[in-house]
Amino acid sequence: MSTVKWRIPAREDLAAILGLMDDPASVHRRTICRHGSLPESPEQLDARLRLDENLLGEKDGKGCVAFASWQWVDIFHAHINVMAVAGHVQRQGLGTALFRTIVTLIRRRGAQSLTLRAFADSPWALSFYEGLGLSRLVNGGKDRTLPDGVHLYLAQARAHGTWPDDQRVLFYQDLRVLRDR
Repeated sequence: MSTVKWRIPAREDLAAILGLMDDPASVHRRTICRHGSLPESPEQLDARLRLDENLLGEKDGKGCVAFASWQWVDIFHAHINVMAVAGHVQRQGLGTALFRTIVTLIRRRGAQSLTLRAFADSPWALSFYEGLGLSRLVNGGKDRTLPDGVHLYLAQARAHGTWPDDQRVLFYQDLRVLRDR
């Protein structure tokens, strides 16, 4: 059985991560291109590696097969910006392993909640995130039972003009009630 080793990427991994995110067989690449976006430029990814928290997965010594990036909205809330798995290893549980590894890392740092966004016209992504136990945001975030970090993320997204976005669905997880799996 093959194993994935997770580590923090370095600047030397830039080309490998760019290759993964530009992989034509990757669902990540197909989705962003369908919405008129281009994969990140080397400069954008370099900034992400410096500013955000990141995780790289290597499988059987064959290089980068998974990448994720998230940012802290405050000390108790993280927002996942990118989750990408190489096309040739998709549907092998790497996306689930990547997500669970992120959750473990951010919980160790004290996170109480997390969010991520997925395109509304990607039913596979919506069911994938729901299958991981994430909840869809309903009522535009007016639910008072949402974790405080979700409200803070929404306030910041509104201030930057990125919420609401008709093309995306916001998912959240209250990590205070999450059981270890």
